[in-house]
Amino acid sequence: MYKRARGIPVYWGMEDKKPGRKIEVLQLTKYIDLINESRATHNCVASYHQRCSQNSSYIFSLRIDGVRQATIEVRGDAAVQARVSRNRSLSDYPLHCLRKWTAKFNLAEDF
Repeated sequence: MYKRARGIPVYWGMEDKKPGRKIEVLQLTKYIDLINESRATHNCVASYHQRCSQNSSYIFSLRIDGVRQATIEVRGDAAVQARVSRNRSLSDYPLHCLRKWTAKFNLAEDF
């Protein structure tokens, strides 16, 4: 099990009332979580196991209405990567949700 990111809860959720969607950001705290995220989103996040084990990176999954929308890497006080399936950039609404989360926890956006 990986350590929790300092100052960021393992789970954060809210309902965006305007479009009526449930937004969740979950920290991936086990190697199997990285593998499952990697398989579901067709990215290489499973290869971040070493970084997570050494507490140099923390990986989160942004989900909207239960559907994976982005995989996020946090290092220090910054979100340094945020990618959707097949390493594409985020579209407007998932990016809007991600920015709510980074603002809530005072994370710089270096992605």
